Amino acid sequence: MSRVKIYLFGKISGVPLEEAIKKFDHYEFMLRVNGFEVVNPLTINEVREGKTWIDYMKTDILELFQCKAIYMIKDWQQSVGAQIEYEIAKNLGLQIIDENDTKNSFFHRG
Repeated sequence: MSRVKIYLFGKISGVPLEEAIKKFDHYEFMLRVNGFEVVNPLTINEVREGKTWIDYMKTDILELFQCKAIYMIKDWQQSVGAQIEYEIAKNLGLQIIDENDTKNSFFHRG
């Protein structure tokens, strides 16, 4: 059985980098333990000087198109990028999993 590829998103911009990394690593670990193949925007993007927000978003969105599901960290609505990613995912018909939705049968399978 292949693992479901899930895109992880939440607020990154305006959060200290170390704090964002710690938060996303926590959720990535949790999802991997539950059997998902996780796309973490903080690990797919090379951080470098001169790279713009749009440059990061282009990489993120290309990866989002390869996923079957999204996982929304509770602060996602405070992020313009995450709002864009949510709208794309919703319009693509991807499975949407909210951090606070403990009854989601897709997340709590088997």
